[in-house]
Amino acid sequence: MTVSPEIATGSTRVRVSAIYIIELAAIAFIYFWLVKLGLTLASINASASPIWPATGFALAILLLRGYRVWPAIFVGAFLANVSSAGSIYTSAAIAIGNSLEGVVGAFLINRWSGGVRTFTTPARIVKFALISTAATAISPAIGVSSLSFAGYAEWAKFGPIFMTWWLGDLAGALVVAPVLVLWADRPLTRAHPSETIAVFVVAASIGLIAFSPIIEQTVNRTPLAFLAVAPLVWTALRRDPRDTATAALILAGFAVWGTSFGGGPFSWAGFNESFVLLVMFIVSTAIPSLMLSAMAAERQASHATLERKVQERTHELELANLAKSRLIAVASHDLRQPLQTLFMLNGVLRRLATDSHVATAIAGQQNAIKAMSELLDSLLDISKLEAGATKPQITDVDLGELFDGLRVEFAEIAATKGLRLEILGSDETARTDPKLLGQILRNLLSNALKFTHEGSVRMQCVREAGQLRIDVTDTGRGIDSEHMPHIFEEFYQAGGMPNTAREGHGLGLSIVHRLIQILGHQIRVGSTVGEGSNFSIVLPVGSPRTRVAPPAKASSQEIRIDQAHVMVVEDDASVLSGICSLLETVGYRVTGVTSIGDALKQAHEQKDILLLISDFHLGNGEFGTEVIRSIRSVLGRDVKAFLMTGDTSSRAQIIARKNDARLISKPINADEFLALLGRN
Repeated sequence: MTVSPEIATGSTRVRVSAIYIIELAAIAFIYFWLVKLGLTLASINASASPIWPATGFALAILLLRGYRVWPAIFVGAFLANVSSAGSIYTSAAIAIGNSLEGVVGAFLINRWSGGVRTFTTPARIVKFALISTAATAISPAIGVSSLSFAGYAEWAKFGPIFMTWWLGDLAGALVVAPVLVLWADRPLTRAHPSETIAVFVVAASIGLIAFSPIIEQTVNRTPLAFLAVAPLVWTALRRDPRDTATAALILAGFAVWGTSFGGGPFSWAGFNESFVLLVMFIVSTAIPSLMLSAMAAERQASHATLERKVQERTHELELANLAKSRLIAVASHDLRQPLQTLFMLNGVLRRLATDSHVATAIAGQQNAIKAMSELLDSLLDISKLEAGATKPQITDVDLGELFDGLRVEFAEIAATKGLRLEILGSDETARTDPKLLGQILRNLLSNALKFTHEGSVRMQCVREAGQLRIDVTDTGRGIDSEHMPHIFEEFYQAGGMPNTAREGHGLGLSIVHRLIQILGHQIRVGSTVGEGSNFSIVLPVGSPRTRVAPPAKASSQEIRIDQAHVMVVEDDASVLSGICSLLETVGYRVTGVTSIGDALKQAHEQKDILLLISDFHLGNGEFGTEVIRSIRSVLGRDVKAFLMTGDTSSRAQIIARKNDARLISKPINADEFLALLGRN
């Protein structure tokens, strides 16, 4: 059996109407008894009470349930008044005033003060208080007028009755409505319930002490009323507006109870006057404490939002740094590969060129490729520093060994320019990162040699105030004082834009400065135009280390180029072709392969391989170290091996040493490459 849509819709409407009627009845019932409760304190007139919680209930229920529940307010007010005092007509007028008061107040609060969110900010609470002050004047205006016209109140007492009625309604709106709205909007949670209960217990205790009729009222007891401010301020600062409003209502309840029985500091006046004073006291403490609580909650919310944004931003920066690190790793490999090919092919062309004009053009090409390589290295170094990918490994560093290596490294460059290079020997040990300090000194020496055209470049280490000072001094053109504050900026070059292929790109000193910061060392700069410059690095002294001489290697048989068979393993076809072409040009016999599988196949067929050159990172997750171990195993001897990589980290150096292989950093020019192989 099916039910028609009309019947189903009709039954739904009946059910909704029934729920609505039950809701109205419940609201009218509660409002009725709240009115009865308020009228028990009426003294100046049977229909006017200084305590009127019904107004707060009506305002709250209209905010929470909407204007459609106003009939329940009217019915509850009418029944309560007609069964107490006055006539049907005055009771109807009072009910109209009570209903209109609530509807107008709720409408204005919804329109201008955020509705049920009116207690979330101090500004909205002020608006709520002002709207309540105006709206609660409606009910006494209509009610007292109707009573006066009907003869139930004297016109001479219109003012006092109006004031009592209005203050009672206002107190109900300002004290009761916030509690009901806030508890309905945000019920009790599990977060710190014990503190909430403690707040309410303290409020009740102070209310009992300050207003209890059991305790004899004396002059000395009067100031105790101001103790009520303490729990309200405490609650406002520690808890939220809901708990603050509730604490204020608890204090108000004890104050009304005590005053009605002649207790508390306001009982010295007449009955009605005592409650008028009490209402003014309650209102003057409840609203400021509610505003203070909203302000504190607002600040806490802002602080939480700020913390969340900081965490989100930190996470974003971590992701950005991770992405940047990945980009650097990719760029370090992918950008070096074509440069390596260019270096190899340039080496081939220089060896094949016979025409002087062609040779000149190829030499220019070599300089351009070298400049590109230096710029790439500098940019990648800067990127690593910005991404935080450079982590110092602090240890004790033998400066003598470091200086010896730098002396050999820069000797030919200095000789080519006709400069005297003096790197004095040192017995000192520094506490630093050997790789990063080496990079700093290389950059300083390179910079000094670039900008010194005659004279000398000198490096030495001296002790100074319990620390070490490494000086790099040149007799170059010097730096003007106006440029001195900017020399560590990226791409900054004193004196304009030089020939970048010959004099760099303005990144060397920027890298030096960042590395100095990472290591926690100091750098000092002194310069005189026309006389030269001095860069000093101040670093801590390390523990002396005993220098161990490397074990002597047995002299190997001389390898003739025309007899040397070289295997090259490189997954990049262009780089493989360039290396093979260069080696074949100078006379090597070359076997080029792209994978471990191909290398093993060739090693089984050709046992005369004397040199092995492999890329560090091959395709399909293969590594050059696997190639070296596999080929040596097949050949049954420790064939001389080289690992080529764009990875400039100390990790690559360590791995190469563990596999008894030489590390070749990409990109490397043809002459240096051949020199490392043992033939030029």
